[in-house]
Amino acid sequence: MCFSATASFVSASVLTAAGAISLSYAKKKNQKLFAAIPMIFGIQQLLEGLLWLVLPDPSNKEAISILTLLFLFFAQVVWPLWVPLSVWVYEEDQKRKNTLFIFLITGIIVSGYLAYCLLNYHSTAVMQENHLQYQLSFINKIIPISGWLYFITTVIPPFISTCHRMRILGTIIFLSYVVSKIYFNDYLISVWCFFAAILSVLVITVVNQKISINKFEFKKN
Repeated sequence: MCFSATASFVSASVLTAAGAISLSYAKKKNQKLFAAIPMIFGIQQLLEGLLWLVLPDPSNKEAISILTLLFLFFAQVVWPLWVPLSVWVYEEDQKRKNTLFIFLITGIIVSGYLAYCLLNYHSTAVMQENHLQYQLSFINKIIPISGWLYFITTVIPPFISTCHRMRILGTIIFLSYVVSKIYFNDYLISVWCFFAAILSVLVITVVNQKISINKFEFKKN
């Protein structure tokens, strides 16, 4: 989480529990990847919590470097691949799957590129105004393009799904991005990951259709 170590560890615990519940509700194999999203976010928030603890002491240089790289691996490499892959696997309508496959291929490219950047360019994390700021020294001319492709692969796929509850989740994640971009642009990686992580508990309502969220549901096709 982007505000303190304690908050990060609490959110990590909640998300891990939510992931376990979500996975227990996933009775079909094609639901497992999507159901695991809260648990993955839990691991990511745990890493950021540990980063909060080591950052104040400059002598922890190696630990800071490793934890920063691990957090950014989840934030930058895992999600552009995991989101389109999990939604593609979850989807049962063949026409929608064909469309989602395009996003999956794009996600593979984005993840590969960002993985290359993380391994070949220096990245740092610094504390600023109760937030963590991740400074990435990637190739400047390509960052804007990869940024848009990252957004497309992590936000758009749920809107293509035939599952109306997944579209609700996609809408909320999109709104969280807008808020993060407007109010926390300098800390976008950390803050949006926090919002997305907390909101990922709604994955439970997608996997378990017995949970009622009728007041917020879109009309079925």
